[in-house]
Amino acid sequence: MLTKLIPTLGPRVSSALLLIRIAIGIGFMMHGNPKLAAPMSWDDHYTLLLGIPRILQLLITVAENLGGLLLIFGFLTPLWAIIFIGDMLVVICAVKIPSGLPYVGTGGKSWEIEAHLLLASIVLLICGPGRFSIDALIVAWRERRSA
Repeated sequence: MLTKLIPTLGPRVSSALLLIRIAIGIGFMMHGNPKLAAPMSWDDHYTLLLGIPRILQLLITVAENLGGLLLIFGFLTPLWAIIFIGDMLVVICAVKIPSGLPYVGTGGKSWEIEAHLLLASIVLLICGPGRFSIDALIVAWRERRSA
């Protein structure tokens, strides 16, 4: 069961997945880090996001910061990938595109970064975290234990 959720992959693919996990883990932490200053009221500072319930703001703040960190280490990777896919779909489809922002724009006014985070999260959901992850260590430990 767990090997279907966390497939074992070769070292080259696992190295690439590690690099993806590091890059998007840092990306999500950088996305969430400014929200730590006001974890339940950060949307007050963004005119595009007005109206997000405070508890949801807190969950997004925790997910982007804690989830980004745990993703780097490859712990609960499928869970964080699903959460981040939802997070970025909402940002892109409910905020960025309706605001008329282009895919690539000047001065950071676009949804290019969110699209890259979304696609990398989809890759991790499909491929798993790779063998250089806590998830893979847990699977290996459980397999040894059951053998």
